[in-house]
Amino acid sequence: MFGNTILSSGNGGDRQPVFEDNHHTAMYGEPGDVMESSRSSIMIGKHGQVLTRPRSAASPMNKSPTQKNTKSPLDYMIMEHVNDHSHITSSDGGDGGASQRDNLINNAFGSTGQFFGDLMNGPGFNLKAYNHTRLQQLHRIVQTREGSLRGSVKEQKKGPEILIQSSKTMKEQHNTQGSKANAMLKVQSDHASDQNSTQIVMEHSVVNDIKPNKLGNLEISLFWEEKALIIIRFIQFYGFLLMIMYETFPFQVRETWSHFFFFMTGSFHFMIGQTYYYEVIQSIDLIVKNLAGYYVFLILIIVTYFVIVFNRTIHYRLVKLRKEGLFFYKWAFWFAEVIYFPLMLNVITFSTCQFHSDKMAIVVANCTKDLPNGYTIMMVLALFVLVAGLLYNVGIGIHIFREKISNRLNEDHIRKKEIEFTVGISEMWLTRYFFVFSSFRSEIFKMYHRVIFNTMAYLFVLIHAGMPQGAAKIGLVLALFTIFTFYVLGTRPYRSGFSNILLVLLSGIYMILTFVLLLKQTGLKSALFVDNYFYGLLILINGFGWFLVAAMLIFMLVVRAQWSLDKHQVEKAIQGQELTIRYIKDARKFRQRVVKSKKYGEEEALIMDMLQRNLQEEFNKLYNYDFKEELKGLVHSRYRIYEMRTHNV
Repeated sequence: MFGNTILSSGNGGDRQPVFEDNHHTAMYGEPGDVMESSRSSIMIGKHGQVLTRPRSAASPMNKSPTQKNTKSPLDYMIMEHVNDHSHITSSDGGDGGASQRDNLINNAFGSTGQFFGDLMNGPGFNLKAYNHTRLQQLHRIVQTREGSLRGSVKEQKKGPEILIQSSKTMKEQHNTQGSKANAMLKVQSDHASDQNSTQIVMEHSVVNDIKPNKLGNLEISLFWEEKALIIIRFIQFYGFLLMIMYETFPFQVRETWSHFFFFMTGSFHFMIGQTYYYEVIQSIDLIVKNLAGYYVFLILIIVTYFVIVFNRTIHYRLVKLRKEGLFFYKWAFWFAEVIYFPLMLNVITFSTCQFHSDKMAIVVANCTKDLPNGYTIMMVLALFVLVAGLLYNVGIGIHIFREKISNRLNEDHIRKKEIEFTVGISEMWLTRYFFVFSSFRSEIFKMYHRVIFNTMAYLFVLIHAGMPQGAAKIGLVLALFTIFTFYVLGTRPYRSGFSNILLVLLSGIYMILTFVLLLKQTGLKSALFVDNYFYGLLILINGFGWFLVAAMLIFMLVVRAQWSLDKHQVEKAIQGQELTIRYIKDARKFRQRVVKSKKYGEEEALIMDMLQRNLQEEFNKLYNYDFKEELKGLVHSRYRIYEMRTHNV
């Protein structure tokens, strides 16, 4: 990276870098080591004083191989950088030259003696290059004085100019070396402070960054969200049953519970009351107006989706809302899941005019006769929403297929990304939308549970659109849901055991309810199907089931049930890797700072090399995290800064 480098190992495994070039060979060690010249040597004392000794004295090349070298890799990196820009060797004659060099050094320090005295105690000062530069300046001054003694007027005029120019050159070199030294010392001090912090302190800082909410769940937790979605979906299925067999339910349900169920399915006109339900199904104008309203909402959803996906500025700004505590894409996905079934159901209901009534006084609107041309348009709209719903579900399946690593190890992969997101070294859980499938366990029928669940809802809509009201329609719904219930019992797809229990309970309630409705729809003669008794039977079935659901939710709150990955498990997973995590977080912060400031100078170059070296060393030791991504990101940042600087010039 910084020229030719040889790593030689002594006894005990200590590694000493030896730097070679075409002009000289130098080795750096502790204060007290010898820095070689051509005929004499300069030794830096324990307190920064400059000492001389003949070449025959001990030199680094004769140093005992067992002598301990305690310099850090960053010290050698900075010295490499200085050597790479200083291909100059000092030359003087004998002991007299050494004495003269001592005087030059003492005179050269002047008012900045304290600064360079401190600098000489560290590894960032190239003494040979500095000596040679001072000797060159002295040689020019001597030539100028000799010219003035010969009486040359021209040389006398040039003499002061050379002196001034020489002084300016020396000052600029001092300033340049001083600024470089400051940058190097700053990076060195930052690195030293990082190295001096103990493993306990680093572990404490990483753990402190993990902040659970009041219920003890982490940011990646979907513990309560997935349960809320399951409950909402099954309440929507109640609304679906009301819509396809409204008059099969007892009048108490139509008057008392229909408002809530129709609200959850988005049938806002129906939810007003029983009177308004019959008003809508008899009026072609109200049917068209309701269809137009749902379609406008659908178009707005589709347009918003394409704007967010194809407008990069909006897309990344919405990602950054995470810093404000808002996971926009996660909540947008939950919203899409909630409206998926109701939106399709209402558009299909009003576009196909799937209404029915056994009451003699009710004349249901006939869309085929009342809107001969408009009905064709309504069927096209129905086909469009079915295609949109299918594409949505297929898109989720494709996304899961692309993001999974295997059918058997997918859950381990999800946990890994959850840990990385929690400790702040990877955003993949959010940017790659792992929340779409992170609720589910490994194996194909479990991983794709969301797709299977949405497919069942999609088939419900197809059954409603293609079949008239009757026992066959409700029988097909019951058969489909029975298959789904046995699938849930066999797979238990959720990572959370409470979610599996909730899904099984609600599936059982819904299956029993549908079976009872089918018995009444077939015309079975029984006193239980009289409205008053039938209403009591429905209250008993549903009341007992929902009582169990409520009891389980209360139990989860009491025992503070949590997501499968909690703070304790994260701490256990990162044990012994706190330094690695810190390096990755530092690299991420450095990339963000450099790209934002568009500044890439000497200090940034040193930090870049240090971070790359640290990450490479950690990657060679540990494989639990994606260090290669950070290394690629740092290299990309370097080239990006260079491109911006070239463009600006």
